[in-house]
Amino acid sequence: MSKIVSLDPTQPDPFIITEAATILKNGGIIAFPTDTSYGLAVNPYDDKAVKRLFKIKGRHPSKPIILLIDNISKLETLVEKTESPLINLLMSKFWPGPLTLVFKEKSHLNKRIMGGTRTIAIRLPNAVIPILIMQETGFPITATSANHSGEKPAKTSEEIEEKLGKSLDLILDVGFSEAISSTILDISSLTPKILRMGGISSETLNEFIAMNKPI
Repeated sequence: MSKIVSLDPTQPDPFIITEAATILKNGGIIAFPTDTSYGLAVNPYDDKAVKRLFKIKGRHPSKPIILLIDNISKLETLVEKTESPLINLLMSKFWPGPLTLVFKEKSHLNKRIMGGTRTIAIRLPNAVIPILIMQETGFPITATSANHSGEKPAKTSEEIEEKLGKSLDLILDVGFSEAISSTILDISSLTPKILRMGGISSETLNEFIAMNKPI
């Protein structure tokens, strides 16, 4: 059974943040709240931890996993150059927030994270807890939903504990979550493509893209 710790989502106990970061640095796995749903975090550079994450979720190797970053500047170590004005405008408009962007990846990344593709899905969350954890670890974290693959995302720590509790090292509890997924937009090619609908509507995204296409 996992340890469950209740936190204030806006002013979390720094000692608990340090505990969560230490677990991740040591190859562990935690369940944590984001601005969309509860997620599962591991160190994406730790291959054993990533393997464990896929096994816990029962996730097929061909399915990529989203990464969270705590600052846009972290992109330069993860993705190919993002010189497109549209990409910069998308990040300026929708980050931090529930928009995941799919970029061309850099070759040093863990291939399991990308599900066999040459792209990487990244999001800057509008949530204090994951930002503080990443500031302490110094690396991005995974943010796949806290559930078995194919099931609905968990809305409470109790659901997470019931489904995955024996496999996790820590569950950070902030109460009920609406469990809304992020919208995923592939910007790895010249034509942006919505891969999954979520917290940002297709109408909002398509309108923004149409207004900001180069003439």
